[in-house]
Amino acid sequence: MPWRYLTIVVLILSFLNLGKFTMREQYWTVENDQPQFTLGQMPQHYLEWIQASYEAIAPANPGGPAQDERSQRPKAQSLLERINNLENLLFVIDAMDAAHIPPLYGATYELIPPLLVPRIFWPDKPRAHEGQVLLNVHFGRQDLDATFQTYIAWGLLPEAYGNFGAKAGAIFLGFGLGLLFAWFENFTARKLLLSLEGFIAFTVLLDMAGSFEMVASVLVTTMFQSVVLLVVASVPFVERMILRRPGAESS
Repeated sequence: MPWRYLTIVVLILSFLNLGKFTMREQYWTVENDQPQFTLGQMPQHYLEWIQASYEAIAPANPGGPAQDERSQRPKAQSLLERINNLENLLFVIDAMDAAHIPPLYGATYELIPPLLVPRIFWPDKPRAHEGQVLLNVHFGRQDLDATFQTYIAWGLLPEAYGNFGAKAGAIFLGFGLGLLFAWFENFTARKLLLSLEGFIAFTVLLDMAGSFEMVASVLVTTMFQSVVLLVVASVPFVERMILRRPGAESS
């Protein structure tokens, strides 16, 4: 059942992603880079977004003036192109091998513990994307001022490569994720889907499904905030139960 819902969500997002550039070109301008919409305007803009995505697949009038105008816009981006991190991996390989930029030796992972502190207790704590900022500045992709305008995505594997190199980075990431989710699976395997543990597992699954462009600090803080909110909202309504499989009791 969760995979069915996840598949539907992925299909919807992949469809809307086709019209992203059209909507961005229309509403994200230099003068108004963060357009503000009221709640009543949202249905209209989503309908417009759906229309833009549909026209990216099937133009209404091929060869007409409208098609000529659309051909000058950036090419529609498919979901596979959106989640492809090969370009980031090739970039960091070239930066370390050709430009001889040294690795960060875990500097982006050291940022994770401070980021778990709520900002209400530490107003001046680092930005949630500080690991991404460090990677882009260190490897020459952006200067520090540019990171206040936009963030350039990396992904978990390119980040691990930028910290520890090819072999050590892949081993570190593989063992780290493997041990974490092996423990998590053992923790939730015997729980019902409609339980606190089941909801936490589904939340982590969704976070991992959207982690293709995150660095570890963003992924961990996103998971941490989602799980804390879920626990706080659910604990008052949780009842502890012991489930026994049929035939488990000795006769």
